[in-house]
Amino acid sequence: MRVLLNAVPLYGKGAGARTYTTGLLKALSASDVDMEWHVLLRDDDFNRLGLASDPRFHRVPFAGPAAPPNMMGARFLWRNTLDQAVIPFYARHYDVTHYLDTYGPFIFPGATPFTLTVHDLFPITNPEYFSPGIARYLAFLMGAIPRAAGLMAISAETARMLTALYDVPPERVRIVHNGVDARFRPASASERYAVMGKYAIGGAYLIAVGTIERRKNLARVIRAFARARRAANLPHRLLIVGAPGRGFDEVEAAIMETGLSDVARLMGYLPTEDIPALISGADALIHLSLAEGFGLPVVEGMACGAPVIASSTGAPAEIAGGAAFMVNPVDEDAITAALIQICQDTALQARLREDGLRRARLFSWDHVADTAIAMYHEAAASRRRVTH
Repeated sequence: MRVLLNAVPLYGKGAGARTYTTGLLKALSASDVDMEWHVLLRDDDFNRLGLASDPRFHRVPFAGPAAPPNMMGARFLWRNTLDQAVIPFYARHYDVTHYLDTYGPFIFPGATPFTLTVHDLFPITNPEYFSPGIARYLAFLMGAIPRAAGLMAISAETARMLTALYDVPPERVRIVHNGVDARFRPASASERYAVMGKYAIGGAYLIAVGTIERRKNLARVIRAFARARRAANLPHRLLIVGAPGRGFDEVEAAIMETGLSDVARLMGYLPTEDIPALISGADALIHLSLAEGFGLPVVEGMACGAPVIASSTGAPAEIAGGAAFMVNPVDEDAITAALIQICQDTALQARLREDGLRRARLFSWDHVADTAIAMYHEAAASRRRVTH
């Protein structure tokens, strides 16, 4: 069987989709399945992911010279030209095509089945997190969902919304949680001290990781953190790690308004190799997002042995599975109380570290790959039934 993998999400889409693409490709390569995977990747990424040495993987020829432009609008056009024109054109040469992000093709060769991984449905359920034009365009692309020969949802919450919005029976949707990369593990004391020295971090701290955007609820977290510091005389700093996104200015304003410019640090985008040690050294990782399709920082925090404070609603609650300190993400008083409790209660920290490590072991990219492979076989079988 020859499968075309559309790895365009690796180039500039959301951080979650990039992580998913990387995790799935590496897990497919680690499998022992007799299958050909033809993947849209630049040559350097094909080598970096270790796919060049796997005879089952083939880089799609047109991927070599393709590179995303530096301008945001041009980058969006580049990605969507590949998604909507180039991939459908080449798809007729393959048994199955897998779009690794939510947004499928609005025109696709009828005889070739395509499959989709659905990460979230925010352009419809939460359009306020996008510019109006982008929300409408992405919602239009999501119209491909009912036409997919196979569907994977990264959480039961995403699957629930998918079946509520589209004429898709629940039994057509495979629910399979994302995995967690092996680099997310409890760091040694020397690793923690090294990364703290690198970034001049002294003393206790809390951490939030992920793109800094409005739905991450960080402005409210900052206000609650300021109240917690005053009420309990907490010595902690707050590290916010991630690239600026839509709503970044609100986070900057919250830091200035609360007078936390000396203790709440916007760290920016950091090298991936430094993140696990930073998380491991934190007294807690905070992920109180208002909307998530999954919530990777919850799993990554638990895998690093950090106590996690997570939203009590939506996908983060599903992913945490009772192994995190659950808080209503819109209740600032409850967030304040949670921050005080987790910073002062070392027994609670120890319990959450242990529970989180146990929970994190359930999230495997190998399981994601096995589910995708089963989906490819089923989609290809549906094609044979149609053509015979």
